[in-house]
Amino acid sequence: MNKVLKTVGLGAVVAGMALATGSGIAFGQAAPGADTSERIATQAKPAVVRVFSGCRANYRWVKTGKVYEELSYGAGSGFFVNPNGYIATNAHVVEYSKDPATCEEDAFLDFVIELAKDNGIDTRTLTNEQARNLINNARQGSVRTSFSTISFVRLPNGTDLPFEIKTYGAPAGEGKDVSVLKVETRNAPVLKFADSDDVRLQETLLAAGYPGAANSRVLASESSLEATFTDGRVSARKTAKDGSPILQITNALTSGNSGGPVMNMKGEVVGMATFVATNGSQQVAGISFAVASNTVMEFVRQAGTTNEDGPVDRAFREGLDLYWSGKYTPAIAKFEEVRQLFPNHAEAQRFIQLAREAIANGKEVKPSPTPAPAPATPAPAAPAAPAPVTPGNGGAIVSPKGEASGINSMVIPVGAISLFAGALGIMAAAGRKLTSKNRAPAVAAPATHSGTFCASCGGTIRNGARFCPTCGTPHRAGA
Repeated sequence: MNKVLKTVGLGAVVAGMALATGSGIAFGQAAPGADTSERIATQAKPAVVRVFSGCRANYRWVKTGKVYEELSYGAGSGFFVNPNGYIATNAHVVEYSKDPATCEEDAFLDFVIELAKDNGIDTRTLTNEQARNLINNARQGSVRTSFSTISFVRLPNGTDLPFEIKTYGAPAGEGKDVSVLKVETRNAPVLKFADSDDVRLQETLLAAGYPGAANSRVLASESSLEATFTDGRVSARKTAKDGSPILQITNALTSGNSGGPVMNMKGEVVGMATFVATNGSQQVAGISFAVASNTVMEFVRQAGTTNEDGPVDRAFREGLDLYWSGKYTPAIAKFEEVRQLFPNHAEAQRFIQLAREAIANGKEVKPSPTPAPAPATPAPAAPAAPAPVTPGNGGAIVSPKGEASGINSMVIPVGAISLFAGALGIMAAAGRKLTSKNRAPAVAAPATHSGTFCASCGGTIRNGARFCPTCGTPHRAGA
């Protein structure tokens, strides 16, 4: 949970002495199977982490020998930007890790308050002079026996990983409130950035993080691992004192949300929660601010890395699509793939269990049976090749059914006629019917004639004709 400074009373008396932790500053800590918002939140959850930064210090009060153990820390949010363990968050969230001396001062003030309480002194009633004397006496009469820093990221499954600060801007109000951390891991789930210059006024947004207010004593301890999602819209585009763009949003953010992603309805990060508006000590509802994603990307590049997703993101998306379609068995296979690639993926295990329960309850969508192939319609038989026609036979081209389909009108040399003329004339005269499709149909002999017959082909030659009209043989009268 976020640290609430125990130096509030003393700090009110000694202005400027009580340095704020990350939680003490007024910053916004920041389908068919599921609807759009649920899909975005479910896919984003594994990439959103909790960031802890602070210190531990022990002080021994020499007069009594009593040792006071002090823990001073701040907690915020962050998210993976690269599968190789790079995480984006606010600079003010990790200020204690960047400057341990600041944390030690706050831890010492915690010690002073406890020391005063042991001696019956209410720090809220002290004058400025009395408060300064108390602090000086505590320094002179105590010894710091130990000091250590706290710098780790807590994944959604409860695993803690120490971090190293790769790039660091400055706390809000002093500069660009961005820092990029590095933890030792591979195939981490990632959130992709969008171009914040394309953000539209009143565009719908979804913010994620770990607000301290959500860690109620009424809830089970494991609930602190569950990221909180709030929806809102873009209220305005502002500019920070350093000239960097800031998005004013209506998402309900509070202490602990700092460093969390603010996403559009494509699930892309357009900003990072940084601070909230206050009226005195009271937070103003509905007025929160986010560092633009393009500014965050500056620090990602400075850290020597890129913003890209990995195999875990692709497998998890495919698994969710199958799950939301009721195809639980193949979905389980995808979630198992996710677990093999990134064992700390808490959502994969949860969906495996949900899918198994759905299968046990008979809710799985059965694949449609493959219909039997329809009997093939026999292709029409290819027409038989036309019967070869002897050149110049003057006959019909006969179809496969024996029907005449046309007359062969090929022109042939006149000298070839006499080769077949005799036989043709004899068969015609006898009235023989031709049945071969390669031959001309039978032609009945004329019932009467006026003239004589050709000696070569038997054809009728009219009186006075010099040539046979059938075969062209010269005719001599009286022959």
